[in-house]
Amino acid sequence: MAIRRNTALIVAGILLALAALLSVVPALINLDRYRGPIISYLQQKTGKQVELGRLALTFFPLSIQVDGLGVKNPPLFPRGYVVQVARIDAGLDAAALLHRQVVIKSLVLDHPLIHLISDPDGPWNFENPHPQSSPNVLTFCHPTPRAPFCSKLTTSPVN
Repeated sequence: MAIRRNTALIVAGILLALAALLSVVPALINLDRYRGPIISYLQQKTGKQVELGRLALTFFPLSIQVDGLGVKNPPLFPRGYVVQVARIDAGLDAAALLHRQVVIKSLVLDHPLIHLISDPDGPWNFENPHPQSSPNVLTFCHPTPRAPFCSKLTTSPVN
């Protein structure tokens, strides 16, 4: 009887510690340090100014959250945004992360606003007439003594 009780207390303690750890770890992982490379990559691909808000990681469900995304109009058009999104939740594939690949399983856009404007001469504000050719690879290198490695994100066109 005492052995069962001790075993139950040990299992309960382990589960409680695991739950506490999983609730604290996302706060310790700072995705905002990747904001600069992500903004640079998006600006290079779109040819437009990009604003990116706070980045956060959640474990249940495993996802990346972006609070605020804005893609500005090109200089030919009035001040404003082509696209604004209040919040983005990108659900991730955990199995792919084990292979150091980022696979987005779901994408939820909260309050997206799309402003399409046409110039009288023909171009639209969402067009990118002079795309910069570059490899579809985004590299994050923030080596620290605990994690001396780089991660790569390879993009591919959606069919």
